[in-house]
Amino acid sequence: MRKTKKGSIYGIVGIALMILFCIIPAVKCEAAEPVIGTEERVSYGDFNYGIQDAYIRIKNLEPDAKITNLKTDRTSIARPKVEGTGKNRKIVLRFLKPGTVELSFQIEQEGKVYYFTESYAMKKQSNPCASFKIGPKDYNKKIWRSNEIGYTILSPKKKLKVSITPKKGWKIEGINLYAYKHNSNSKYYVSKKIRNRSTVNLKGKSGGITATFKNKKTGDMIYMSLGFIYL
Repeated sequence: MRKTKKGSIYGIVGIALMILFCIIPAVKCEAAEPVIGTEERVSYGDFNYGIQDAYIRIKNLEPDAKITNLKTDRTSIARPKVEGTGKNRKIVLRFLKPGTVELSFQIEQEGKVYYFTESYAMKKQSNPCASFKIGPKDYNKKIWRSNEIGYTILSPKKKLKVSITPKKGWKIEGINLYAYKHNSNSKYYVSKKIRNRSTVNLKGKSGGITATFKNKKTGDMIYMSLGFIYL
């Protein structure tokens, strides 16, 4: 009798739970709100190469979301447009010249409208580096004249001293070495901070040395990189 009673109780509980689940409506999880995913509000461009672009990423953007009313308050300085598709869309600010603009737009998503207004600036780059030596050779001018503030050389076959000197008003915030070491069996990745005027082994590697310069007055950052390729 006891077993039969237990079974009947479990059966009643099971039926009650089934009824409860049928009564409770399905709760739809709301998508996260779209937010600007780009932290930098000030960027640098070399206008000797013409128009300079700044990219603004949007996080939590649904594929069918609409980006509308996209505009800047000063079209003589920068004009916005949307690039990409679906979740991977981004806003491109095309700066015709150095300056600051206020970008505004709205996103229609999941039946809601989100409004955004942000200021963005593009400053003309000035070379913060007096010399960028790897071994006895100074690559400063070649790095600065390259389109992305970077220059690539063939990987040397020996250890070389890294010696970087900032211009007045700038300081070196850090120097990083990243490299792949090749051999017949495998590939190893190296990424580490290095001290200025230290000696590094670049033999048989591909990678780069990146120096970060910080303006002492404004706190602005500029990156310069020398890449090397092992063939």
